[in-house]
Amino acid sequence: LKGQILAAIDGDRDLGRKCRALQTAWEKGAELSVVLTLGRHHTSEEALQIFKSIALSTTSGQVEVVATRLTRLLEVNSGLEHLEDLNLEGAELTDEAGAAIAIALARAGTALTVLNLAGNSGLSKQAARALGCLLAANNSIQELNLDFCKLGDEAGAELLEALARRSEASSALRVLRLDHNGLGAMAAGAAAAALRAGTLPALKELWLHDNAFSPSDKALVRAGWEETEGSRPANAYLGGLEAKEEEKEEEHEEEEEERSK
Repeated sequence: LKGQILAAIDGDRDLGRKCRALQTAWEKGAELSVVLTLGRHHTSEEALQIFKSIALSTTSGQVEVVATRLTRLLEVNSGLEHLEDLNLEGAELTDEAGAAIAIALARAGTALTVLNLAGNSGLSKQAARALGCLLAANNSIQELNLDFCKLGDEAGAELLEALARRSEASSALRVLRLDHNGLGAMAAGAAAAALRAGTLPALKELWLHDNAFSPSDKALVRAGWEETEGSRPANAYLGGLEAKEEEKEEEHEEEEEERSK
């Protein structure tokens, strides 16, 4: 077995056996990924150290169990140095579970480059705060996907504020996806501040489609993006803030009103 290998492990009882079967391939340089269903049975957490990519699958009613197991897995294996891609899309994580996983990732010190939490509509302030701390302290994560998480304006602002508070411009973050999260004025201000702070030099894609931004909110973020355009990678993409004709008219009316004052 050589090259990239995807292993599907359905149930903890198979984990030890399948991982042992893949161990030789890993030792010979194979890149291993796993689609893993964590249930209630005993798991040999140590076996997961060989995987570069883990996609977590859950079954209904086991969300808290799975989140607890994954958190413990990260805590037990602070040496998960091979883990680069963690996919928890649609895992029905609660706010508390999302926060626990983010904290565990920060403590584990993995070389994680992709974290996908899309479709977890239970995430809110607690998870956003923990993810903000993770991003503020992490120099390896290149892509964070929080599409369709319904974070809300305040939680989204907390996440973005953490990026602006970074002590140095060393973030590796290239893609930040925040589509469909109910973001508004607070998040817009935080996003503009984070862009102007110069702590996101690698950011190439910022996705903000279908949020609750007003025309002035959109203009604020666009201004922050344009002001720092020269410091970002070429062909950078800002999505979801295109001004529609009616919004341009409303924005113009607001400017006229300000001038009259």
